[in-house]
Formats: sequence, structure tokens, C-alpha cells
Amino acid sequence: MERSLRSSIESVNPPRRGSDTKAGLLWILLLFLLFACQGLAETLPFIEVADASIVEGNTGTTNLVFKLLLSKASSRMVMADYATRDVTATAGEDYSAAFGVAIFEPGSTCQNILVSIQGDLLNEDDEIFWLTLARPVNATLSRSHAVGTILNDDLPPTVSIHDSPIMQVRSGFTNANFKVNLSESSGQTITVDLLTRSGAARSGRDFVPVADTLTFTPGTTTQMLAVPINGNSRCTSNEFFVILTNAVNATLARNEAVCTIKNEHPFVVTSRVDPFRPAPADRFVPAPSRSKTESIPGNSLPAASSLFRPSEGIASAIKAPQPITPPANIILSSASSTNFIHVERPLVFTLRATNTGPVKAESVVVTDRLPASATVLSVQVSQGSYAFLSNSIICKFGDLPLGAEATAMILTKLGAAGLATNSAVMTALSAITSAETFSSIVVYATNDPPVIFPIADQVTAPNTPTRPIPFTVSDNETAAEDLIVLGACSDTNLVPDENLIFSGNGRDRSLIIVPAPAQSGVAIITLNLFDGDGGVAEQSFNVNVAPQPETSLRLQRDGEILILSFEAESDVSYVIEYCDSRLFGSWKQLTTVSPLPLRALVNVTETIRPQQQRYYRLRASP
Repeated sequence: MERSLRSSIESVNPPRRGSDTKAGLLWILLLFLLFACQGLAETLPFIEVADASIVEGNTGTTNLVFKLLLSKASSRMVMADYATRDVTATAGEDYSAAFGVAIFEPGSTCQNILVSIQGDLLNEDDEIFWLTLARPVNATLSRSHAVGTILNDDLPPTVSIHDSPIMQVRSGFTNANFKVNLSESSGQTITVDLLTRSGAARSGRDFVPVADTLTFTPGTTTQMLAVPINGNSRCTSNEFFVILTNAVNATLARNEAVCTIKNEHPFVVTSRVDPFRPAPADRFVPAPSRSKTESIPGNSLPAASSLFRPSEGIASAIKAPQPITPPANIILSSASSTNFIHVERPLVFTLRATNTGPVKAESVVVTDRLPASATVLSVQVSQGSYAFLSNSIICKFGDLPLGAEATAMILTKLGAAGLATNSAVMTALSAITSAETFSSIVVYATNDPPVIFPIADQVTAPNTPTRPIPFTVSDNETAAEDLIVLGACSDTNLVPDENLIFSGNGRDRSLIIVPAPAQSGVAIITLNLFDGDGGVAEQSFNVNVAPQPETSLRLQRDGEILILSFEAESDVSYVIEYCDSRLFGSWKQLTTVSPLPLRALVNVTETIRPQQQRYYRLRASP
């Protein structure tokens, strides 16, 4: 016997004895369940929530309004939980946390949720937080969250550099200190590049050249810059300059400062002395004869024996100069474990200071400026100590005897692809200042893009979200849980971008596509996968929102075998599911039918189990 229900839900009973009354009751029960399922199949309204933004203001509070809309009025009360969630904005500092239940009375289609925004005078990035929705009642969520944006309205601070005091130097190295300050505190990280420029004082002779980047973390307003002055130089009164450039998140107010060097070394006067030549005889006037001990009346000149005698030469009157000890000569070199590396992989920078003589070098200090994307994992020095300062490492090697060397090994990893420059500057007492006190090395970092595995084309009916679509992501350098997935639709009238709902963490993710109400058509869904190092992967697939063909599932019994048959449309996949509960609480998959090139009759068989009621249904599969 063959029985067919247009709802695509069929049931079968094992053979049993009974009266016509029992059979009638069974049919009544089946019809009741049929109409109940049709009632449940009615489309529920969608709860839609839009993104919102507001200018933060300078003082007090303002309200950011999120609008919640129902896609259609409902005769029943509709509810959904809501709560705010920090992203870059912080609850209690930038806004007041909000949570509760949004309630739509029967016939109502709009609700407003207010979030209090706190104003300030701090220049900062635009900040965002989420308004999340959950646990809808008598409705379906079109998206799980909306984005609230707090727009910054404060001007960036200005940065200025001040002149260094006049430097009185005698010997060795002395630091000229320059003060760099912001006009006011900022909520953003501010950086500014600086470099020294020669005036009358020459770079490498009178002072150590410096090129660096100063960083002001949020809340910091003052930084000090030290430029070593060479006291062994013979300059008398010279000056040099420090120039600020490339301010980020700030503007330059005073970008040039000067330092005047006054060297306190005594003047050394030299002159030419010709050899002694006696006067001609006709011009020679002999002096009066006097004894060696007789003094000249009225004068206090020394005796003749202590006077300069030309016949003894000029050398007898000039004190022999003391020998000058030459300074130490130190060579700075740097190297990397490789010049080509993947981001997030270990990279070692090695710094080496070598004293080539002829005497001991004192207080050797090497300042290493790391690439901007570098993260320090460890530092090892062969002698002395080290310290961290902003994005630099200061290696204090101390004294280096003749022929000795000191090394520093800096283990890092790079967080961004591209060229990365590591530079080092060395200073020391009693050392020759030359080009060899500066060393740099360039490394090229590459980033393997993340991988998002292909997703098959999807099919769903109008006003019907897809089932969760599983997909897998991975990356060689970035942990899977740190990968970010964003989606976009080529036709936002069919599927708004906010109706792409992602879930999952790590490698295994899923996507639910929610078509806009009463829309149909075909669009391209594009997923973008971002890693933490600038790599991007893209994957696209089609989604077809179209009415599904009404196909009846027919059941026919042949002994202990049940035959399930239906007319399959071309190019459509089908799923046959079963349920052993009269309440249809849990449907399970019996089998799937792959797309056929032409319309055809499909038969599926199953063995009938005794003493068991089972229900079947047929649906088109995405």
C-alpha cells in the first residue's frame, strides 16, 4: 500500500492487529501532528539591529542609540537578551556597560537600546564595542551583534624639542641632554624620528651621531635624548643640532634644538724659531765686562750663567713635550642568523665590540635599536649588563682590554613582513670616534598567508537561514584561534554583510547565512581570513536563495522492506531524515541523494523494525 503526505513527513507502522477505531485514532493523531508542524514551519520575524556611532564629546555623557527592528509585526510578544562587550573601548572608562531584555509588545516593531558614552579631552583612536543579542523568543536573530563606534573629536598634541645647556667638557665623553615634550597627554602612542646634524661641531669628531625614534606611550608627556660629546676633541666653541621629523599621532611645534660645546683644554701656542746667527762684526757692540756673580744695578736679572746661550741651541730653552698616549680604537660589527626569515620565527642579532688597541677602552656601551615589529625573547651578553629602553637594548660592556671583544646575542621574532633594519651605535671613553662606531643590518621577513579551505555552493529557501556551514582555517605562523574571519556578500540586498554569522574557534569554524526577508536570487559570498602578521586569504562560493521544489516522499511496503521514493529535480541535492519521537524532537539523517543531471525517480529502501513508530521527511540540501 502506498501513502503520501504533501508535507514530506511520512510515518510507517509495523503490522499489528486492531480494530478500525484504533486505525481512525491513529489517522487523527497524524493529522494533528501534521497541522502542528505546519504551524511551527511558519516564518518567525527577524530581529535586526543596526550599527551606531556618536561623537564622544569633551565632558559629561551622551547616549548612543541602537535601533532594534522586527522584520514584521507579530501577534505574540517577542524578546531577546542584550549586553555590551568591550572591543577597543573599555566599559567604565569610555562607556557604561548595559544589559537587559529587549521586549517587543504584540504589534510593535521597534525598540531602542541606550548606551551612555563618557566624554574626555584625550586624543585617541576611534573606539568600538559590541551590543550582543542572544536567546530570542518568538523571533530569529538576523545578526548576533551590532558595532558601536565612539568617534574621537580631540586634536592631537604638539611635540617640541628644547635646546641643551652649554656643555663645558674637559676629557672623555659627556652627554648633552635634550628635553622632548608633548603639549598635553594623549591616549595614542606617539612616535617621532630624530637625527643629529653637524654645525661647527663635526659628527664623529666632536659628538657621536644619533638617529633614533622616540616613543610616547599613552599618558607619557616627556622624553629625554642623550647625545655623547667627545671631550678629547680640540674644538673650542662649536655647536650641533638635533632635528625632529615624521611625527605620528602628533604635530611638530618646535622641531630643531641646538647644543653649544665649550672645550676647556688650554690653548697650545706654537711658533717658528730660526737658528741663531751672530751679528756682523761691524755691528757688534761688546758689553761691559762683569763677573758671573755681579748683578746689574737697579735690575733683578739672573746671572749670565742662567741666561739663554745661543751657541747651545734653541732646544736648551724649550722644555721637551710629554708623550701623548693614543686612544683605544674600537670596531663595532653586527650580524643576523639569517637575512631571510618567516615572521614569528626566531631570529638572532649578534653585536660584537672589538678593541684593536693600543690601550684599554673604558665604559664601552652599545645601544641597539631593534626593528619596529621585533619582539625580544631573550638577551645574552658576554660581559657587563643590559637594559631595555623603549624599542632599544642598551648593552653596558664596561672596560675592554687591548685585543679583547664583547658580544651581545639578542633573540627576537619579527611580527610583520617586509624589510626590517637593526642598527647599533657604540660609545666609549678614550676611544676613537669613527664610522665603525655605527653598524646596521637589514633582514627581509616574509609571511606565509593563512589558508581557508574551499566551501561548496549553498542553496536555501527565502526567509530561511542556512544550516551551519563548516569550514577549516590554518596558518603556519599564527595560532588558529588568533585568525580573524570576515565575510561580505556581492548583493547586500539579498544577504546583508551583517547577516553572515560566524561561530567557532581554532581551526574549525562555521557560518550561517541569513537571507534578507522576502528576497531571492544568487550572490557570491567572499570570506577573508586575516592572520596577525598582515597575511590575507580569500575564499568565495555562491549562495542561491530560491523557492525549493515541492517534492512528496512516498512510502511503499514490501514485506519487511520499506521503499521510500520521490521525484528528484535536476541539479538538486536531497536529504532523507527520520525521527522516532511523535513530537519530532530530533531528526536524524537516513541518507543523502546527490544532484542528478535530469529529473528522475529515486527509490531508497530501509528494513522495518518491529514494534516501532518512525517518521520520515524529505528536504532539499544546500
